[in-house]
Amino acid sequence: MGPNVTFYRSTDGALSVGHINGSVLLVEDQSGGAAPDRTHVVRIGSDVLFYRSDDGTFFLAHIDSSGHLIGSQSGSTGPNWTHIVTIGSNVLFYRSDNGNVLVAHIDSSGHLAETHTKRVAPNWTHIVAVGSNVLLYRSDDGTFLVGHIDTSGHLVERHSSGAAPNWTHIVAVG
Repeated sequence: MGPNVTFYRSTDGALSVGHINGSVLLVEDQSGGAAPDRTHVVRIGSDVLFYRSDDGTFFLAHIDSSGHLIGSQSGSTGPNWTHIVTIGSNVLFYRSDNGNVLVAHIDSSGHLAETHTKRVAPNWTHIVAVGSNVLLYRSDDGTFLVGHIDTSGHLVERHSSGAAPNWTHIVAVG
């Protein structure tokens, strides 16, 4: 069985991968590392994206069949993304202060490729992938937005309404 868990320590960038089999954690690779101080770590299929908000730099690593993390790309998507969510094979970057959205995916050469940028309302406090949909929620007033990423990699807003305010955590369960 291949790896299904990645450990990252932001203080020094140390990485490790392993897998859980039943009730046993087996650590397979403790070598390698990424840059320290990454604020977001997101899995995209068999890749892991490490992003640092203050300067926008990222490191993309591929997990090979033997469980090793292999660096495949470094770059920048711009600073201050507050939320990064995987939706299928896409990654949605969101910046809360201005509502900017960037959609990207891993292309055929194994690189993070931007597919779409747009602006939505600012100040969403929670962004959750629910299957192929995305739920954006604002805690202070309970407003939500449901959308999806279409086949060309664009965020399409489908429904917006209100719900109860002040939810502190939202998790997809199915």
